[in-house]
Amino acid sequence: MKKVLVVLAALVLSMSMMIACGKGKVELKGKYSLVSVTDAKGENVEGDALKTLGMDKAYAEFLDDGKAKIDLGQAVDGTFQLNGKKVTITAGADKMEGTVEENKVVVDLPSGEKGTFQKQ
Repeated sequence: MKKVLVVLAALVLSMSMMIACGKGKVELKGKYSLVSVTDAKGENVEGDALKTLGMDKAYAEFLDDGKAKIDLGQAVDGTFQLNGKKVTITAGADKMEGTVEENKVVVDLPSGEKGTFQKQ
């Protein structure tokens, strides 16, 4: 009986560790819309102001196979690499670094500004 309890406890412990490890995994898949741009001074542009700048339809799309499509006024195919919560996006000649936060991706844009993309 004692051996059965030990085996059962070990099984429960290993299953709970597998579940806990799965919760911390960061995924980056799907289409994300640009919701704000922050310049070097910390000034934020969002909502109607993005529309005025013609950036209201800007997006980043991340596919399963490491491919990406970025549209900041013109759609460009690219790739991405995810390392923990850090993401590196390469689109054309541009390489952008960023972080993944729940349903958001914050990226250093080629213009020197920070773009925040929200999952659709």
